[in-house]
Order: sequence, then structure tokens, then C-alpha cells
Amino acid sequence: MNLRASQLSVFLLLLSAAGALPVRAEVLPPPTYDLTLPPPAANAFGVSVAFGPSDGLLYVWDGASVLKQDAPLSGSFTSIGNVGSGSSDAGPVAFSRDGDELLLGNGAGGALGGANADLIFSIPAAGGDGNVAIGTVPYHARFLAAPLGASNDLYFINQGNASFSASSVSVFDATDGSNVSVIADIPGASTAMAVDALDRLFVGVGFGPQRGQLRSFALSDIQTAYDTTAPLNWTSGDVFNAADNNSGAGLFFDARGYLFAGGPSGVTVFGNGIVETYENNGFTLVDYDPVNDLVLVTGFGDHQGLYPASMFLIPEPSALLLAACWLAVFLPAWRRRHRRWA
Repeated sequence: MNLRASQLSVFLLLLSAAGALPVRAEVLPPPTYDLTLPPPAANAFGVSVAFGPSDGLLYVWDGASVLKQDAPLSGSFTSIGNVGSGSSDAGPVAFSRDGDELLLGNGAGGALGGANADLIFSIPAAGGDGNVAIGTVPYHARFLAAPLGASNDLYFINQGNASFSASSVSVFDATDGSNVSVIADIPGASTAMAVDALDRLFVGVGFGPQRGQLRSFALSDIQTAYDTTAPLNWTSGDVFNAADNNSGAGLFFDARGYLFAGGPSGVTVFGNGIVETYENNGFTLVDYDPVNDLVLVTGFGDHQGLYPASMFLIPEPSALLLAACWLAVFLPAWRRRHRRWA
């Protein structure tokens, strides 16, 4: 005699909650809010985005200019400044710590060729042009304001190589264009980066045999690496995740302290010691609006748009403990009945 399907589903879910099985993957539903992004400029491959840290508006770097969202949830955007010497490939974009500046990178140079590749520019977040490059970092892939000391001009840069086989993290100074390596020998392609409430930098492996691995590094250790120009080795970081469940295509902490990561098949969320994947059937990027606690999902998956971060649920530890205790009673009894019925 077999358990009915509904009983079996509950049984497997409780096993997952108790840690006997991996947590069940969810299917990403349609977005709460649809959002149409501006198209890339001529010769650019795509657009890059960042949410304003104080206004929650979306800023879009299209390869030729930066466009600012006219209102929350609006699909209307207005240019606030031209960047570079003409349309190029839109690389990473990030706000400074105080939110007053935007750091923008060129990717491969678009159809304009290699002369525009790897250049880095800066414009005021309030608007203005940035036609002269402030630095050059080959294969830069991600930017993040670096909370080191009191400076508003330092940024973490995750840069890779031509074969996507290795990457590193450096600290870029927007005042003089200097770039100092602080984490070396990452065994795979670049990922996004995030800093948690405990002053740890999280970074991962975006492609390769160790894809999905995430490690954390204390900012105090990174500060020492920067001051001494002696980068930390990748293996010196604490392993946070070792499974191939993400590619670091976006990495951030929400208001609850949950870590979100984009990946090859959806959105992965880490919280309460649990990993939950919201499958989207395609490569997915995630970005975060800290003002409104919203998650922007883009990429090639089934559903793209804005979601409340609170929609991505993970069981609380108390619920897991209750389920584990219930299983301690239920499972032996079920096994006894099953043996009797066999």
C-alpha cells in the first residue's frame, strides 16, 4: 500500500525542511511589476543598470549615455549625461558610497573597436557628461563602492581574463585611476560582489569547474591587502557556498539579510542556513533597489521584471525545528506501517 500523492508531497517537503533532502526549488512566478528597459545604444551589446541608493530610481547605462527613470516603476527614462567618445559596449555601473557619483565601464568596445575597450568613466549622479576616461582596467566586469576608510572615491572591481578561466578583485581609485589587486587567483570568471552587515565582502566564481562557489573576506583584511599591495589568495576566504547553484550574475543582501544571486537557470536565495532556487528556465541577472526592497530580474528567463524581495520566502529556523521534531515522531511510525503493509 502506498501513501497518497498529497501525503507524499507533504512528507518530502518536511524531509527537505529537516535537511534530509535539498530544499525544493520553486518556479519563479510572473513579476509583480512589469518594467521595460531602454534599448542599448547603437553598436552596444546591451544595457547595465543600478538603483539610486537614496531615490530608488533606476539608472541605465546604454553605452552612450546614462538614462534616469522618471518615476518609480515607470518605463520612461531621461538622459542625464553623455559618456565616452561615442556609442560603445555598456560595461558595469555603480554608485559611489555617498551616492553622488556614478562609475561606468566600457566592455569590449562595441562596433567601434578595441580603442574603447576597458575604459572607465565617471559622471555626477545629478547629471553631467563624462567624456574623458579616468582609468583603464582590462576585462573589468563588475563595480561596487568600496567601504574602505572614509573615501567616496574607492571601488571594488572584479576583473577577468580573455578565456574566462580566472578573475581577481582590485580597489580602483577614481581620483587618480590607480588599481590595486586585493584578492587574487579566483578560479573562474568574474561575478558581482556584495558587502554584508558584518563588514565582509562576498564574491564568487561565475564560470568554470567551480562555478557557484562563494567566499567572504573581512574588509579589515582587504584594507591591509590594499595598504600593503599584497593581495589575499582566493583560498584564504571563508567558503559560504560550494554548490553549483548560481553564477553570481548579481549579488546583494536584502533588508532581511538574505543573499541573492543570479545564475544559469534562475534566482538563488541564501538565508536561515537554507538555499532556495526560484527557477526561470534561462540565464538570469538580479539587481536590487534598497530603497523599496525590490528585486529586478532580467536576462533570458521566462519572467523578467520587479519583485518584492519579501516574496522570496525561506522557512524560519523555528519552523524547521518544528518540522524536524514532527518528523522524529512521524517517520518511525510511517516506517513501521510501511513494513507491515509491504
